[in-house]
Parts: sequence; structure tokens; C-alpha cells
Amino acid sequence: MENLPQLWNVLRGDMSLVGPAPEYPDIACHYDRYQASRLKVKPGMTGYAQIHRLSNSQHSKKVRFDLFYINHCSARLDTKIVIHTIGAILKGK
Repeated sequence: MENLPQLWNVLRGDMSLVGPAPEYPDIACHYDRYQASRLKVKPGMTGYAQIHRLSNSQHSKKVRFDLFYINHCSARLDTKIVIHTIGAILKGK
């Protein structure tokens, strides 16, 4: 139930189903130009970094995974991410 507000944001068009994780403004203001490029696309409820279960302590790795997703975005990759996310939810992860 915790994702219902995010789902509402997807339906409104403020977020995507798949995309980079939303970022806190107080962190994003310290991004360099390369890192900031991940902020040019809508954030997603799930994404490439999330399916790799990166912790907050691995922030630079999360940014790299998000940028990989942005540069390689495709329907096939989105489908893979959604299927992986559904599997993780069903397993309780």
C-alpha cells in the first residue's frame, strides 16, 4: 500500500512506472553535470538500480545504474525491470 501515492503520480503523469529513483533535492543540488543528467527524465516507481537492490550507502553506484538505464532505455529493458519487480514483490523482497 505504500506505493499507492506513487501510482497516483504515475497516473497523473508526474512519474513513470520505470525510471530512475526520485532524488532528494538536498542531495541533487550537489550533483555534477554528469550526475544531474539523471534528473532530466521523470523518476520511476521502479528502475534498473532498484532491481539491483542497491542500498543508500551505494549512492554513486545507484546513479551509475540510473544513467545506464537512461542511456539504454527500451521497451525490452522496461519489461525486464517490471517482471523482476513483480517477482520481488511476490517473494516479499
